[in-house]
Amino acid sequence: SFQGADASLFKAKRADLGKRIAAAAPFIERPLHLSFRTTASVLAFVDALFDDPDAREGLGEEGPVAHKIIREGQAGLVELWPLAPREEKEEARAWDAPLDLITEENPVQKLTRAIAVTIRAWLDAEASLESAGRPIEPGDILMQSRGPLFHEIIRALGEARVAVAGADRLMLLEDAAVEDILSYAETVLLDKDDLSLAEVLKSPFFGLTDDDLYALTRDKTGSLWRRLVARADENPAWRRARDEIRLARRVALKEGAYAFLSHILESGAPSGRKRLYGRLGPASRDTVDELLRQALDYELKNPRSLQGFLGWVRANAGEIKREMDQASGAVRVMTVHGAKGLEAPIVFLLDAHKKPNTNKIGPAMPLPPCAGKAGLPGLFAIAGSKPEDNAATSAARESEVRLQYEEYRRKLYVAATRACDRLYICGIESGRSGDPSAKETAMKTWHALSHDAFARLADVRRLAHPQGWGDILQIETMQTAPPKQRKDKTAFVPPPPPAFLSDMATAETPPLRLAPSRLADDAEARAEPAAFSPLRLKDRFLRGRTLHRLLELLPSLAPEKRSSAADRLLERLADDVAANERARWRDEALVVLNDPAFSAVFSPASRAEVAIAGAPKGARPGLTVSGAIDRLAVAENKVLVVDYKTNRPPPARIEEASPAYIAQLAAYRALLQEIYPDHQIDCALLWTYEARLMAVPAAMLDHAFKSALA
Repeated sequence: SFQGADASLFKAKRADLGKRIAAAAPFIERPLHLSFRTTASVLAFVDALFDDPDAREGLGEEGPVAHKIIREGQAGLVELWPLAPREEKEEARAWDAPLDLITEENPVQKLTRAIAVTIRAWLDAEASLESAGRPIEPGDILMQSRGPLFHEIIRALGEARVAVAGADRLMLLEDAAVEDILSYAETVLLDKDDLSLAEVLKSPFFGLTDDDLYALTRDKTGSLWRRLVARADENPAWRRARDEIRLARRVALKEGAYAFLSHILESGAPSGRKRLYGRLGPASRDTVDELLRQALDYELKNPRSLQGFLGWVRANAGEIKREMDQASGAVRVMTVHGAKGLEAPIVFLLDAHKKPNTNKIGPAMPLPPCAGKAGLPGLFAIAGSKPEDNAATSAARESEVRLQYEEYRRKLYVAATRACDRLYICGIESGRSGDPSAKETAMKTWHALSHDAFARLADVRRLAHPQGWGDILQIETMQTAPPKQRKDKTAFVPPPPPAFLSDMATAETPPLRLAPSRLADDAEARAEPAAFSPLRLKDRFLRGRTLHRLLELLPSLAPEKRSSAADRLLERLADDVAANERARWRDEALVVLNDPAFSAVFSPASRAEVAIAGAPKGARPGLTVSGAIDRLAVAENKVLVVDYKTNRPPPARIEEASPAYIAQLAAYRALLQEIYPDHQIDCALLWTYEARLMAVPAAMLDHAFKSALA
């Protein structure tokens, strides 16, 4: 039931609350029967629906339902359509027809096609919505349904070119557009997946026909993809498919799921989106956007991988709930539960023939009072099939059936009162359909209850159904009051989108990027003599990286804790290096840190591994610099930039240092001069092997900038 509501409990609590209030003060119950939404004809039909006490059972009303209206003099209409007839004889189908093929003579097809044609005729003739004094629009219509009719009416409206917002609840993996996109993904991941490739070629992305596929598959040599590649130049459509799939494969394997989805949806002329929506309609827009969102969420938590995303989305994709109160001028198709709280000028109840499913009752059923004895609250019976029932379980089953039919009739009340102006009740013949009037009222369908309601109403008209199914029963009230005008009398018409939205973006020239530390690493590796490498390390940069890490982390510790901390770090950073060699690396770092000459370098005001990036002034156009300063100390009017070097042995004079080292510092200084224009920027190389700080003259930095960066 709606939000777990219990009508009998509500009634009991209402009586209990009335007694509590009456004990302290006068208690007056004011029933709220005034309807601000619905016209007189719809309210008269609803009142007639529940005039029978059996039909009213479970509605929570003591006497007949009697609504009062506020919309006096406004046009309204209720029509009860005859049930769409079943096929007289099931036609033999071709052996290769799909198992779920619905023929044109199927009652589901008949009903949805008739409704779509009716709505299309309203729109073409600009039929008037009298109470509003304007033509009917797709956004005025709300469809309530579930089961096969739910998806068929969306398809039928799309074929009739009626704007439809789609379903209120969507299973992501069951949407046709999403299925085509995932088949595209399977194709680019495995070129031998013939089925996925065939699905993609026939999808809106490429639009190949059965004849095209037959022509490609007559030759049984190799996979479908190999045949497409070999014969692509025979047909422009084949060639386009080959080229686009090749490009999509490169994007997918290089950049991951989100980039792949964005590429296939936005590239091409027309774009993939336009191709999908051109055939499937805009109802798939929400599911496609949700698939993109899930791809983005996946890549925020996982490595970029189309294959990984495919496995994840197939395992985790669920139901999407769409907010349908704002349908953007399109027909809304919803379940009765979903429509609760909403309204529309025109409402269709599509499956009024459908009964509640009582086959799912059990196996646990609460035991009601039986044979004049009081029931036991909270006691349940585990019941098997209906033939196995005894008196207690049979009574329990009947009670559950009764409760389900009460809820079923409450849903009818909710469904019918969504209509502001017009209500249409429809359905299809089922195998067990008989004379509606001959059935017990408590077990009647919505359609049969509506028949009974029309029998109690006056001024009922009979109209021949256009498809010849029988008579349409109709009641109508005419417009006598002035039409209610919209608040927004001048509707906003959005301007046409700019042309550049549909143009392909021009390829941008990637900027020139310089990583100064990379130049320095290469120079340092070349300057490392073999005589001072007792271990032939597989990673030639391991020693340098490790010493940089020690000099980054150890200064924040107290001096007496640095030695033991260095040993622990070295065990993790260089576990393949011999213990005596690791001890030499530790001592090399500690000598630097303990030297008073470096107190300014490692002062509390200094920072380690300072990231810096930008386009230095005076550098050649398009050049950007990105790196990390080993140590940066900023004083009141001076900035000191220190770069660690681990060469063994280091040069004796600055003139002997590698030009790459000087160019690295020149790049850092150029960027820092823009950040600290009023400071003096000093640069120095710290040679860890000898614990020596070597200042770099400004003239040498200027020369290095001109030769390497300008």
